[in-house]
Formats: sequence, structure tokens, C-alpha cells
Amino acid sequence: MKSKKIDVKKLDLAWIHLEGVPLHINWIKFKTGDSFFLPCLQCKKLINEIKYKAEKAGVSIVLKIVIENNIKGVRVWRTD
Repeated sequence: MKSKKIDVKKLDLAWIHLEGVPLHINWIKFKTGDSFFLPCLQCKKLINEIKYKAEKAGVSIVLKIVIENNIKGVRVWRTD
């Protein structure tokens, strides 16, 4: 069984900053149809950062500002 070759340059693209807190997104394990929720106050800034990192990592996503369990945040879905 061959192991996937990991592009070291893409590893840097896995880190985002959630209102000052570094957060790692594992783009390799983030499969089509998966989603995650990130609570935030400055959602537009977070969306811009996630879009940039996903594009550079070659991952297609859809993002939406939502309220889940009375908490405002961003829901991210992988679409490719």
C-alpha cells in the first residue's frame, strides 16, 4: 500500500488564526462532504483567511456564517 506524499508547503496552509488563537486544519483528512464549525465574532475576516488557505491547498469549499446552538460562527463544507 502506497502512502500519500505530503507536500510540506501545504502544511503551512493548514494553520489559521481564529481571533488570535492558532488553529490547525488538516486539509488532507478533510474529505468531500465533511464540514466543521468555527465560533467567531469577526466572521468575515475568518472567512477570507480560510478561503485563501483552502485555495492555496487546492481544496474547494463553501463557507457560510451561521448560528448554531446560539453561537455565531462559520460553517465550512468541502465540495470537491
